[in-house]
Order: sequence, then C-alpha cells, then structure tokens
Amino acid sequence: MDPYWKMSSHHYFILLASNTSLFSAIYGYMFNCHPIKIWLLPMITYVSSVNYWRKPEMGWRRNLDISVTCCAFVCQNTIVFSNMLNTPNKYLYCILIIIAAIMYPIGYLFYWNKWYKMSTLSHMMLHIIGNWAHLRLY
Repeated sequence: MDPYWKMSSHHYFILLASNTSLFSAIYGYMFNCHPIKIWLLPMITYVSSVNYWRKPEMGWRRNLDISVTCCAFVCQNTIVFSNMLNTPNKYLYCILIIIAAIMYPIGYLFYWNKWYKMSTLSHMMLHIIGNWAHLRLY
C-alpha cells in the first residue's frame, strides 16, 4: 500500500482543514441573501471530505469525495459565472478559487517527490483558500 495512506498525523491535519467547509456552509446559510442556496455545495463537500479523511483508504469513500468535490466545483462556478449570482466579489472569488485549484496539482508534485509534509500543507491550503473564496462570495 502507498505510504501516503499510512501517515496518520498527516491525514489528521487535512481532516481538520476540511472543517473549513462546514464553517463556510454555516456562514453562507446565515448570511446568504441570494435566492440560490449555494451554501449547500460546501455542506455536501464537507460531509464527503470528512467521511474520507477520517480514515483515508483507496476505495469508494475516496472516489465519492473526489466526485462530490468535482461536481460541487463545476456547479458553483457555473452558478457564479453564468451571472445567476450577482455579487460584488465575483472577481476576487475567481482569483482565490484558481489559487485553490492550483494547490491540488502542487500537492501531487510534492507527494511524488516524497515531500509528504509539503503535500499535506498544499492540500490543507486547498481547503482553506477555497473556503475563503466561498466566504468572499457570500
């Protein structure tokens, strides 16, 4: 089995960073005045992410987490960029979400070079920056 999946301390930090999705979903629920309930996407992402990172293993939970995250990413950006959601922070959201998305391949680059701490940090930054983008969107 791949050593990445056995690093208990590393997946614990990513599990903690996953909680930022819950925070942004609650914030969006409380302060979102838009008719589209866009805060549901971070909530669904939170549930799938915590389900996976509580015990990361190759299998259905990982596939579910990746699928849910990709679907939420596409849905949310479709809503934002099709002008269905009028917000003054649309361009700031765009910049932040691009930075967050770039963190994913950077994390893989660190992982394949066996820099596991940097890979973990990169994935944590993906969660933190992505959810900061959500907060700016609401």
